[in-house]
Amino acid sequence: MAASLGMAILLHLFLLALFLSRPISVPPAPKPPPVLQIDLTPREETTPPVRPDMIAESNQRTETASAARAQDVEPLIMPQVLKATPSITPASPQKKTAAQDTPATQPIETKKSHPPAPDGTRTAVKPADHQNQEPPPAPPRQALSMTELGLQTARLQAEILEQGLLNEVNARHKILTANTIAGPEAAYNRAWSEKVERIGNISYPDEARRRNLSGRLVLEVVVDAWGEVQSLRVRTSSGEAVLDRAAQDTVHLAAPFAPFPPEMREKYDQVTIVRTWVFVPGSGLNTR
Repeated sequence: MAASLGMAILLHLFLLALFLSRPISVPPAPKPPPVLQIDLTPREETTPPVRPDMIAESNQRTETASAARAQDVEPLIMPQVLKATPSITPASPQKKTAAQDTPATQPIETKKSHPPAPDGTRTAVKPADHQNQEPPPAPPRQALSMTELGLQTARLQAEILEQGLLNEVNARHKILTANTIAGPEAAYNRAWSEKVERIGNISYPDEARRRNLSGRLVLEVVVDAWGEVQSLRVRTSSGEAVLDRAAQDTVHLAAPFAPFPPEMREKYDQVTIVRTWVFVPGSGLNTR
C-alpha cells in the first residue's frame, strides 16, 4: 500500500516536471499595415526660375505661389513698419541750427525780442525733448498657428495646381496667321483660307458691288479639332458695315471646316485663325 502511494506521488511529480519544462509559445505580434504616402508634384519646367525660393529634385515655377505668399505674409508686418516710420524725422538738430544762426546774423534784435526767461518758464521748451524720445517697442508679431499654416499651404498648393492646368490649356491652343511656318498648321491654314475665299467670292455682297465698296478688315476665328467654329470677331473694322458683315457671313457659310490632321490633333484642341480680308471691286475677295 505504501509502495503504491509512493509510486503514484513519483508519477505525478514526473508529469508535473515534464509539463513545466515545455516552453510557452507566444503568438507573434501582428504586422503594422502598410503606409502609402502621396506627394503632389507640379509639372516640371525645362527653364529654371531666376530667383528660386527652395531647392527641389526638378525645376518648378511658382510665381502665383510667391505672389500669394507675399499677400498672406506682408499684411502681418506692415502695421509695425508704419508705426516706426514717423519717429525717424530728426526735429531737434534743425531747431538747434536755427538757434545757432540767429545770434550770428542779428545779435542785437535777439537780445531785445527774446529776453531770458525766468526759471519757472523754462519748462515750456520740453515738447522738443518729447519728440526726441524713442517710441515704445512694437509688440512682437504673433506666430502663425499650425492650423493657419496648414490652410495657407493648402491654398498655395491649390493655386499652383490651378496655374499648371491653365498653362496646359494654353499649350493646347494655337494661333495661326499668315506668317505660320511650314508644317501641318500651315497646310491647314492655307486650305482654310482657300475655302473662305471661294465661298466669299460666290456670295460677294451685291450692295458692295453697287456702291463700288472696297476695304480691308482683320477677322479672328476660333475653330476646334472637328472643324466647328467656336467664335469669331472683327479685330479691325473696314469702316463699312456691309463688308464686316459679309466676312462673318462667309465664315458661317463655309463652316464646318476640315477636322485637324492627326499631327495637329495630338498637340492642339483649338486654333485661332487671324487673317486680313481684302474686298476689291472687280477683283473680289482675298485673304492675307
